[in-house]
Amino acid sequence: MVHESSIKNYWVTLGLVLMTGFVGGHRFYVGKVGTGILFLLTGGLFAIGWIVDIFTVAFGNLTDKGGNFIRPQNGGTHDRELAMTNEDSTAQPEDTAKKKTPVWVWVIAGVVALALLGSLFGGDDSDESASEPAPAVVEEDEAPAPAPEEEPAEEVPAPEEFAWPEMAPLLLEGSGDDVVILEQPIPAVVAMDVVANASSRYFGISPILASGESGSTLVNTTDPFDGTVLLLGTGNDAISGFEVTSNGPWTFTIKSISEVTKLSAGETLEGNGDGLIRLAETQGLTTISVVANSESRYFGVRQQGDRTSSVINTTDAYDGTVKLDPGTILLEVTATGGWQITLD
Repeated sequence: MVHESSIKNYWVTLGLVLMTGFVGGHRFYVGKVGTGILFLLTGGLFAIGWIVDIFTVAFGNLTDKGGNFIRPQNGGTHDRELAMTNEDSTAQPEDTAKKKTPVWVWVIAGVVALALLGSLFGGDDSDESASEPAPAVVEEDEAPAPAPEEEPAEEVPAPEEFAWPEMAPLLLEGSGDDVVILEQPIPAVVAMDVVANASSRYFGISPILASGESGSTLVNTTDPFDGTVLLLGTGNDAISGFEVTSNGPWTFTIKSISEVTKLSAGETLEGNGDGLIRLAETQGLTTISVVANSESRYFGVRQQGDRTSSVINTTDAYDGTVKLDPGTILLEVTATGGWQITLD
């Protein structure tokens, strides 16, 4: 059987097999779609078929879909017409009439094939050797660098304590009913120790504000009183004095809350009657355990800080645990008898 010259360009085919043979680009070009798809799905038959096709194309032995060889300098249809008009020439099989493939084409094909083989089978060793760091050279006279000192673990900062306004203690004394006017109003939150009503009659204190109005009652009892109450003097509500109702002597000592007993985490504080407890600003979940009011009179605890609210309010004997809001800096205790509070 005589094979005709393919109309597919040899140089285009050679370029395609070198550049896109891994995905069968040259086989799609010559019309062999089936094997082209096979090359595309298998990576050029796992690169083996690709390398074989490089040599096959380079040596002019690849055929197109019609079985015609794709070779350099083929004349295509022009050669066939020239052969028909030449009476002295005898048709020969294409295998015997083909022209030599240039040597430089073989050389290029061989170099490309070797490069592909090297990249496929020799890449891992070169990458590993290149990634290994060169050993460090240490001179004999050079002393080794000292090991870096470990930095101490960062300590968690303790909760900050609120900076209460400072004031020099102010002592007020009297007996019976009285209206006490201060020389300078107190425009701040402060504490006042009160000792009064030793005769167990009636005793009461109401603050007088800068506006001249009376504030909320501070003490209202028929029992002897020895405790600490909170004065909320702010702005127009600065404390200007006190209205006292009493059947006997009384003593008031006004002082900064920074002088009030502070309760720290894990500590327990015991007291009797009304009192104030200073805290570092609470953060996250904070609770207090309370035992109080064994006589079933009245017992209450209010939290002061970002939010002011009552956490205990009862006339029954109390033994329990309650939660404080974040930002609490002060506890205000109202009691007739003894109490015990633990900051958990």
